[in-house]
Amino acid sequence: MSEVQHLSISLWNANGLRTTTVHEVLSHCLSSTLLFITETWLLSPSLLPTDWMQYHVYGVPVPSANRGSMGVTALVSPSCPFPVSQLPSPNRYTLSLKVGSFRIHCLYVPPPLSTSEFINVLSSIPSLPNTFICGDFNARLGDLTGDALVSPRGAAMARWLADRSLTVLNGPLAHASLTCF
Repeated sequence: MSEVQHLSISLWNANGLRTTTVHEVLSHCLSSTLLFITETWLLSPSLLPTDWMQYHVYGVPVPSANRGSMGVTALVSPSCPFPVSQLPSPNRYTLSLKVGSFRIHCLYVPPPLSTSEFINVLSSIPSLPNTFICGDFNARLGDLTGDALVSPRGAAMARWLADRSLTVLNGPLAHASLTCF
């Protein structure tokens, strides 16, 4: 009889990540196998001071500031029971990983992107079995997640999801629960 292996994924929008806070953040995520962080603002070739394996889609430099904007990081726990490898990113907003038999795509899509550009970003992600898509889409999905509002981007995303028969897990698992504070 084989041992069941669990995969626990957490996601945090950092809105700027200071390297001095990484250990504090990880202390709250010790039960996670994988922590995705969006809006890291990290610039290449920065690495975070941790023994967790790390993968990055680096941010872009902000003129006249000593930081970047955007960016996605994945931190993989040293106790992760699955092989992890980075897949080619389908676009500049997506960090793509293969974790065991799963493909996980984490996005940070900035608000200024037009709705058509946003849908092009989503559509560039390969539609394959065992795929999870997560991140900060800067979209309000209304009833799909129990939100009172629907943004134009959220309406377009809802159509995109329905066309592909995809499920938003925030709907059945955290309906009407705030996902940002």
